[in-house]
Amino acid sequence: GIVWCFDKATDLVQVAYAKVYVREDGTPVHIAPERRGEGLSGVLIERNDPFLTTEYKTDPRVPEHIRQRVPAGVGGATAPIRAEGEAIGLLMVNARQPRELDASDLELLSTLANIAGNAIQRATLFEKTQRSLQKMVALTEIDNAIRSNQDLRLTLRTLTAQVKNQLDADAVTVLLFNRDTQALESITGRGFIDPGFGVGAYVQLGQSLAGKVALNGEMLLIADIRDQKLDRQLAAAIEGEGFVGYLGLPLMAK
Repeated sequence: GIVWCFDKATDLVQVAYAKVYVREDGTPVHIAPERRGEGLSGVLIERNDPFLTTEYKTDPRVPEHIRQRVPAGVGGATAPIRAEGEAIGLLMVNARQPRELDASDLELLSTLANIAGNAIQRATLFEKTQRSLQKMVALTEIDNAIRSNQDLRLTLRTLTAQVKNQLDADAVTVLLFNRDTQALESITGRGFIDPGFGVGAYVQLGQSLAGKVALNGEMLLIADIRDQKLDRQLAAAIEGEGFVGYLGLPLMAK
């Protein structure tokens, strides 16, 4: 049997659990991820309906290109695991002839899939609720810090701590514009290996990543910072910290 999970972000169906499948020579079978609409699991995820067959290879409901790859004499039953009506996974059981799965097997499998779907949905809702509560607590702490502190650095330290925790970021820094030097100055930082990287650094407007964020007044999101053309000093510092992604947001004052 196999439990497949569907990742909506990548559009891939991947094995979450599988009883070891072996070939006739005894070697294990590697089960690769399949894209939705491609491969047997991908097709069944897309259909989002229970499926029962005595033999995949001769079943006309199975696309021809899949039947060509399936060994003869193998049938199976598959039930979608649903959450709010959407297929988020599959429970799949296969059987070699002369064993044939029937409607009662599919009904049992569908019942188990429904139980699994309900459990996953409850867990997902609980996690969403927890995250919402954590965000509310974080916003409250930031608001309290702003109201009770006259020291800007203490307020920004609270801000960086909450941003780091809520985004699960490795490091966070806040840079403020210094009118005298006409540059951005790093006021506080958290999570950096090199303390000088997060505090006391200066960045000219329009230069480096933070300088571009401040000059343009727009968010900058980079999935892989290693693909960017950066000056040698900044590139070396980023490599030393082990950073991959980058998110920069402008701080605006009314």
